[in-house]
Amino acid sequence: MMDALVAILLSIIPGALYAFIIWITVPYKSFSLRQAYSHILLGMLSITFVNLAHSFFAPLYDESITIAMKSKLGDVLFLHRLSFFQVGITEEVSKWLAFIFICSIRNVSDDGVEKDSPMATMIYCAMVSLGFAILENVHYGATYGSGVLFSRLFSAVLLHIEVGLMMGYWIALSRINISYTKSIIGVIFNKNKRLKKIILTFIGISTAVFVHGLYDFNLFVTGQDGLPLMYTILGLGAFISYIGANHLIALTKK
Repeated sequence: MMDALVAILLSIIPGALYAFIIWITVPYKSFSLRQAYSHILLGMLSITFVNLAHSFFAPLYDESITIAMKSKLGDVLFLHRLSFFQVGITEEVSKWLAFIFICSIRNVSDDGVEKDSPMATMIYCAMVSLGFAILENVHYGATYGSGVLFSRLFSAVLLHIEVGLMMGYWIALSRINISYTKSIIGVIFNKNKRLKKIILTFIGISTAVFVHGLYDFNLFVTGQDGLPLMYTILGLGAFISYIGANHLIALTKK
């Protein structure tokens, strides 16, 4: 009981601290810290979507099917499928569904009653992902002991924030009403805003799935030997997120 309580505290407090650090480092009033915390809380609903996926597509997650797939595909190819499809797609799509659900109850969109700035959209999406990471940490801490949480705070939790920022960047970009260049895709986007939203959102989800899958695949295959590559992935994720945030700020100023 005590270990579970420690796991909860070691998951919630650092999560809240990460949100606060982002708030004090981005341009002033880019987003509401109160809304960020509410997105973290409501973002925990993404676990529900993961559970629903496991229920509706039970054969894909069944242990006997998993063992059979591992025997047929071999260890490396099986871990590739596990990382990118069974984990990456399930979790990232679940986070996106949770984010869309939160936007719907707030009536937030590019044409909704309330509008978020592009930076706020990017960060709120990351906060949903952070909410998922907090619940995941509680599970890991309760199962394996609170000692495992210290390393996850500077690895898995950061990964979830970064993939949330990457997904949020593309969702924010899909909501900005800008005129694209006269390329074929630009003309299509200018004429069909709904198609633009669908394509850019798909890119955002796909980017999150790819980075998440790459992170897991590296650790599944190499274990502790994969730590240098793991932190390289996290470093590149932070850099890409930084570039995306600056791009949204520049577009907002135009």
